[in-house]
Amino acid sequence: MNLLLVNQILHTFSTVSATATSALFSAIWQGTVLAACVLVCLRLLPGLSAAARSVIWLNVFALLVILHVIPVFAGHGTVRDGGNSAPVQLDLRWSLGIAAVWLGLSLWRTVQLIVGATHLHGMARRAVPIGTSADLQALLRDARSAELCVSNEVARPSVFGFFR
Repeated sequence: MNLLLVNQILHTFSTVSATATSALFSAIWQGTVLAACVLVCLRLLPGLSAAARSVIWLNVFALLVILHVIPVFAGHGTVRDGGNSAPVQLDLRWSLGIAAVWLGLSLWRTVQLIVGATHLHGMARRAVPIGTSADLQALLRDARSAELCVSNEVARPSVFGFFR
């Protein structure tokens, strides 16, 4: 009974890792082509504002995620026992190795982001508010609870926070 369960778990894990590896390879070339096309288009529009460029790149990222998630939910991204329709077919060991490396690097980057966010939050908390003129105070009141502060830890003007 236990052997059957272990075999089923290994089969499921190999199926998931093969699907993830195939999606990863597809994402690399499709993402590169899409990013290059958007980069060329944005170079042709030099007067476009930074906010518009940011919205465009956010939509490109969302499109890449959607392009690789939809086939999995539609049932086209799964590996079938009768054959693999993926353009790239790897040995199970390679699939598991690539999935393990991807997972390890993702976890490492997540830890780095959490440490950076914690450090940034601490810097913003230690910043000292400065006195401002009445005109600047009125402007800051209109700017969604913005506060003008100084810190010895920051060498240039910066904006911290998503909501404040």
